[in-house]
Amino acid sequence: MHELDNKATVKKVRMFFEKDFPKFLNMAHISYLDVKSPTLNNVPKASTNENTIDNKMNWHNYAIDVLNKVVKAFDGVD
Repeated sequence: MHELDNKATVKKVRMFFEKDFPKFLNMAHISYLDVKSPTLNNVPKASTNENTIDNKMNWHNYAIDVLNKVVKAFDGVD
């Protein structure tokens, strides 16, 4: 079994809560005003790299899942 590197673990946890955690909080609270109905058009268009409704909802759901796992992890901390 591998030995835990406490310094590296503390560094990674700190980075998660300083950088990643706020991003997940923002993604989990995507304004539904940003979600737009698709428009139907007969004119063919080149594909774009814009966020689609599905993409936004996938990221939203992923963020909620991550945040739920963080809460669950803290439930086990005494």
